[in-house]
Amino acid sequence: MSVVRTVRKFVASLIASNKLTRVFFKRIAMDERLIASMLDDPKFQTRVLNSRTLRERLEKLLLSRPLSEMPTWFVSRLPGAAQAKAPREASPSAPLPVPKDASVHPITDISLNIEWGPRAFPLTRHAVYLREGTRHLTERWLRRLSSDACVALLADPAAMGDAQDFRARFRQVKEVCEVPLEVPGGGLNEDFAQRVAGFRQLDAIAVPLPVQNKPIEFIPDNTLPDIGPHYSMFRGLWRAGFRQFAMLGFGGFRQFEMPVLLDSMEGIHQGRRCFIAGNGPSLNQLDMKRLKDEITFGSNRCYMGFEDWGYAFRYWSCVDRLQVEEYGLEYQDHLPRETTKFLPFEYVPLLQFPNMCPINFEYTMRPPYKFSNSPEILYLGFTVTYTLIQIAALMGCNPIYLIGVDHRYNLNPKTVQDRTFGTLKAKIWVAEDASRPTHFTEKYTAGDKPKLFVTPKPERAEACFQVAREWTEQHGIQVLNATPNTGLDVFDKVDFNTLF
Repeated sequence: MSVVRTVRKFVASLIASNKLTRVFFKRIAMDERLIASMLDDPKFQTRVLNSRTLRERLEKLLLSRPLSEMPTWFVSRLPGAAQAKAPREASPSAPLPVPKDASVHPITDISLNIEWGPRAFPLTRHAVYLREGTRHLTERWLRRLSSDACVALLADPAAMGDAQDFRARFRQVKEVCEVPLEVPGGGLNEDFAQRVAGFRQLDAIAVPLPVQNKPIEFIPDNTLPDIGPHYSMFRGLWRAGFRQFAMLGFGGFRQFEMPVLLDSMEGIHQGRRCFIAGNGPSLNQLDMKRLKDEITFGSNRCYMGFEDWGYAFRYWSCVDRLQVEEYGLEYQDHLPRETTKFLPFEYVPLLQFPNMCPINFEYTMRPPYKFSNSPEILYLGFTVTYTLIQIAALMGCNPIYLIGVDHRYNLNPKTVQDRTFGTLKAKIWVAEDASRPTHFTEKYTAGDKPKLFVTPKPERAEACFQVAREWTEQHGIQVLNATPNTGLDVFDKVDFNTLF
């Protein structure tokens, strides 16, 4: 207890002096006992009540508890509506309620008022997904839970024996449910869907996942869990209604959120036109304000134009490994919350954006090139524009207009040849390698340190665009290039000003 008191005093002093960092708050918020030990500290109370952000964070944590367990100073200041919504005290041994005829909708609350970054959300009432080969990880997780935790154990058929054993041994396990997620065609087993639809008060689902780590190409000497091969499993759990995940491994656990997947976007803009914006200097020749009420897609540092244009693009993507790994935090800081963000699924443990949609990509970029409008998998094509055309096709957009796709770089081949970066020694270019502007603003390539870019491969990109043209023509979708003086001749051209 002396250690707890010391930490409590230290944290209270930080709060009182307004020096408590976001990351530190998230970490201590994960330790409910430590939070509980600080609730009666006057400095803590004053700081929390005077800060809307901190108050909302703590409110989320506390409202998951019975009303009788909340500190009186906090309950007395809750709005009437919040008090009415506060959960009633229930017996720790009571089973999870499963209402009849409940339709499937997102089970976990994605409206957490916690700043984005490495996630920290309560795991008092949660599900655990038990699969064959994860018994040891699951048992270690159950052993670390407090006795009043409430767990729904979801097990695949091969692990049902272990699941029943855990229910008999651990009082925290209140429900065992068989999970046949692997259904032909990616469908959701209806019986399971109805059962899991009743778990309305779960915080998240914990997924024991013994994975190998893989090097991060452009962050030397660092690794990430290789979760890419497990996309189908997480997609199945998402389709079952889960949005918040805790990935368990012998090295610890990571929390992350998947509020949106492509499954929810199929056909949402059926028959409506859209504009996919590259970041070329030709954007300065267009009246971008005309697109304010259009369906717009952008990428990378397109946000640098949002202030001048008077609006933010509805959709954004970044698929280049260098851009994601080296500048991911920059994008996280500058992109508006309301913009939907498409990123490779493998980077979920590294970055968490609000309104983020992880995508399963195939990285094999050798002929024959492929095109897809399936939420199950998309293909890379040497430019993020290729990715965005696939997403627009999935959404049902028609026609699809390209702007800012200048397709000219004017790089000095000698300097580019000599500059490499990353574990795979990728060829890199910087602003000084270009003989003329490469983007719609000079700030795009500027900074305290020169911004790095992987050397483009326009010939290969054109081969992929040709595949996109053939696919879209076969499916009755028009892709037209409205970029002034574009160097891309694959798609038919149209004058931007004639579209309004």
